Amino acid sequence: MRTSTRVCSDVNSPETAISGTEAQAERAASTCLVDLDFQSANCGAYLNQFNQFDLAGIIGQPERLDVELMDVIKLSRPSGLTLYSFERPQLPFEPRGADFVFRLLDLVAYRFDDIVIDLPNIETPWHESVLRTSDEIFIVFELNVASLRQGKRLYKKIRELRGNGVSITLVANKHKRKWFGNHFSRSELEKIFKAPHIKSLVLDNALLADALNRAILPSEVDSRARFNKDLKRMFKERLDNAQR
Repeated sequence: MRTSTRVCSDVNSPETAISGTEAQAERAASTCLVDLDFQSANCGAYLNQFNQFDLAGIIGQPERLDVELMDVIKLSRPSGLTLYSFERPQLPFEPRGADFVFRLLDLVAYRFDDIVIDLPNIETPWHESVLRTSDEIFIVFELNVASLRQGKRLYKKIRELRGNGVSITLVANKHKRKWFGNHFSRSELEKIFKAPHIKSLVLDNALLADALNRAILPSEVDSRARFNKDLKRMFKERLDNAQR
């Protein structure tokens, strides 16, 4: 189970004034993905991008991190998307590790219109702060008892921190095409979380394995695949609701 956190909302989208292709490029250029899983840096690994920059000097002196250095340490996709992903398992335990993360997030918020944070399911000094300040939160879980227990615990924690003042989207990942083929039905999930309208992402091992092995996005493998349609529908609904 992972938590994806959309921390900036784009209410005044420029897409109505420019063509579709230009709109996509502009939106990608104004979007940043921050991978806070320093144990494995999976966001970068899935795209076969690895940050070779030595963070040792910056983590000890996070005030050195500025706009120019942010351009040096970033990873980029051909679409224009910017990614910050670092494999440094010891970072959460370093004396100024949290200061580095908060400095990174401050600069990202300054530079980009839309920020997506991949927050791993482990407690860190910045975990609660990210949950407190996010505009949109997505809790992704799988249909097994262990993942559901973790998802329910996190959902309860966020509600205690934020009440009903934040939008939380619950996402059942890797569900089979027909709900009766899963161990839990949609109605059972709604009872577990005490929340309606739980979303789902279809299980498509072939699509995801192909994307992973080619280091491209699933939408670049087959944009018409059910998995991609599920994602598009889910995010479109959240964006439309945010703009109302």
